[in-house]
Amino acid sequence: MGEDGYEPSQKQNQTVSKFLGAQTTVGVDEIVEMIYTNKYSKPKGTRASQNRPAHEVIREDGKNMAQGKLREWAIKIVEEIVDAEGKAMSSKEAGFHQDKEQQTWDFIHAFSMQDFATVAEQKGPTILRILTAVGIPCGKRTQALQRLRAHDESDSRDNESAGTLPIGSGKNDRNPLIVSPVATFSFKISLQGTVIKVVLTAYILLLSACNRKFNLFQRIIGVWMFAHTAPYGMYSILSRLGVSSAYTSVLSLLRSLSKSARNTIREKASSCGFLLIYDKINRMTRAWDPDLGQKDAVHSGTAATFVELEDCNISEAFDASILKKNHDEQKRRGLNINVLHDRVRWQDFRTVVSLHCLSMLAQAVPSLKQVYETVQITLQTTAAKH
Repeated sequence: MGEDGYEPSQKQNQTVSKFLGAQTTVGVDEIVEMIYTNKYSKPKGTRASQNRPAHEVIREDGKNMAQGKLREWAIKIVEEIVDAEGKAMSSKEAGFHQDKEQQTWDFIHAFSMQDFATVAEQKGPTILRILTAVGIPCGKRTQALQRLRAHDESDSRDNESAGTLPIGSGKNDRNPLIVSPVATFSFKISLQGTVIKVVLTAYILLLSACNRKFNLFQRIIGVWMFAHTAPYGMYSILSRLGVSSAYTSVLSLLRSLSKSARNTIREKASSCGFLLIYDKINRMTRAWDPDLGQKDAVHSGTAATFVELEDCNISEAFDASILKKNHDEQKRRGLNINVLHDRVRWQDFRTVVSLHCLSMLAQAVPSLKQVYETVQITLQTTAAKH
């Protein structure tokens, strides 16, 4: 019953229910669109006359007219939806918080922009749609979103091969949805092939401003900057912009990663055979703000790669009696270039080299995508050698 005491009939209730439930031919959206675009819903245009110029004509306030009120109402509804999606995306349940207990190398290896895109389409589709409208021209928007949803790895291959094009050739325009891949980390942590998408990057930066614990992406960028000896001032600037973690936070993270790697190695070393491969490291430390007596310095160190040995019997591998027996029999005297040549499985070698050459060719030509996938499967199965 209404305020005036009028009670609609059952037929009127059913008619309104069908109309609001989209069970009629004409929908609510069509009626609202007609109101919004009607010429009487917005201020009338003014013209200059003999008596007065156009700017002196008193016009209706556009905000109080139907079009202005509908626009403000729509913006308010979108704002409420974006607020709810922002809270859901920046929450811990979205999976992009990085706590102290999770400070292992796994979170760097496992991070993927495609995973973030999947979560964004599930928990924050409206924000993704708005940012897409801001960052991508209307004519390219639909195609870009389709490529994002399809997760076509040819995007990353095309983007990587774009670097081979000559500068100024006019054929290396950037896709509006992607940026160049992040360079490979010098210590075997690779983000190459992970295509950093412009819209998703902006999405992440805004969420980190909403919730400071939404820091997974910023920590990865901080580790990448440290690996490339970025100057200290870059951390100050990029951390203020929300792109990277602060320098002290990166150092704390690296210490935690080092402890995590040490514990993992100790655990594996006590239960399986392993091999350590040592190598020297020479890194230049630049004096970015040189003072009197300061100059660039080279730091030399040693790095070790821990290799877990599969199908290895430790007691037999370190049995010195076998080595002594071979020494006593002087089998080394019979070793020559022909013996080594005959030990190589040349047919297998030619097959693997041919597949690698075909893989590089198919990677550079998008139309050979199906061939590329077949080659990768063959390398992992038929051509794989233990």
